[in-house]
Amino acid sequence: MPIALATTLVAATLMPRCSWDRPGRNPYRGTPAAAMSRYPDIPEPQRRILAERIARGQMDEMVDISRDAVQGKGKHGYDSEIRDMHFAARTVCGEVTRHKWAPERLEPAAIYCEGEHCIIVPKICNNISRITRKPLAAAPLAQKKKLPKLVTPGDPGLDEDMRDDAREIEADVTDALAALLDEAPVNGGNYQPGRHAEPGDLIGFIEGGDPDRDFFNNNSHGKPITPIEPAVPVPEPSSWLMLLGGLGLLGAWRLRRQG
Repeated sequence: MPIALATTLVAATLMPRCSWDRPGRNPYRGTPAAAMSRYPDIPEPQRRILAERIARGQMDEMVDISRDAVQGKGKHGYDSEIRDMHFAARTVCGEVTRHKWAPERLEPAAIYCEGEHCIIVPKICNNISRITRKPLAAAPLAQKKKLPKLVTPGDPGLDEDMRDDAREIEADVTDALAALLDEAPVNGGNYQPGRHAEPGDLIGFIEGGDPDRDFFNNNSHGKPITPIEPAVPVPEPSSWLMLLGGLGLLGAWRLRRQG
């Protein structure tokens, strides 16, 4: 420890606990450099920078000290505890209390931080002290855009944003179906190297020239199923997932029958 610093520390009166119920009654009358020298756990380069910034008034932000909190308007939060406060010329108090403050009382103060070390200087008394800055809170997760029910871009009653969403969903479903078709044999199993599946290939794979197709065309009594014109529903997004899953199971059943 430098001789000058040791002399300064010996000259200071250190007190474990003090009341700060009447701010301004006993202001600090020393220099910022002298106050910083009494915080030996702060690296010397940071102490020097903090002393210079305090002398010039180059603060990080202004905060309000209340009885139970220290609050600013910036992105950082601070612990309510203020410690190592300087009084008069050479008195340093490790813990200070403000329990007798009125709940509505506020005292403005300047905050100076270098790295993890922060200094608070109340405007009313210039009592240089220390305070702990809290870690930044995690940013809230961005909420996903809520999409409308699955509809086609040409459906009436849609605004332009909803039509854009419908086109995007329709493109995703088309891509998913194309990927499913690529996994199925082409034209009922007549695979051709280098040829990609087309939209009608899956139907050909199911109907093809296979007598098993009657399994899908006839009812349980062996009679043809009469087509019924269905009502046009507005399916939920999960309906497409069920459709894709059903087509996949159907293709797997067909392959198992051939095997």
